[in-house]
Amino acid sequence: MELSVLGARQSAHVSYLSGFALNNAGREQAAMGIAVGGYNRDEKVDFCITNFSDDYDTVHRNDGGASFTDVSYAAGIANATTPFFGWGTGFLDYDNDGFLDPFFANGHVYPEVDKQDWAQPGRNARCCFGT
Repeated sequence: MELSVLGARQSAHVSYLSGFALNNAGREQAAMGIAVGGYNRDEKVDFCITNFSDDYDTVHRNDGGASFTDVSYAAGIANATTPFFGWGTGFLDYDNDGFLDPFFANGHVYPEVDKQDWAQPGRNARCCFGT
């Protein structure tokens, strides 16, 4: 995932410096889908990213100053999303508490997946997490 800061007639690649390019383990991720919103009411833009199966979906908290922290484990999202192939994501107030909650849409495009004894079927349950 690349993050660029655009200025007057210039841009700079700041993904690695900002903490946005890698997850907590220092690994690159697939970045299949992205949601932009503020889940923690701090008035900063946060990101949710969906990824391939066997990798967790990521919540990047905006720390300000073009700095982000992967808070997926602290938010209880990492382990729950690891087996799933993530496609889309978004923020919505699922539990009507006034906070935006991350939502992840999962599934597979290969019909052969349903015939195998893999960690995820072709049709997956949606994942929504209260914050």
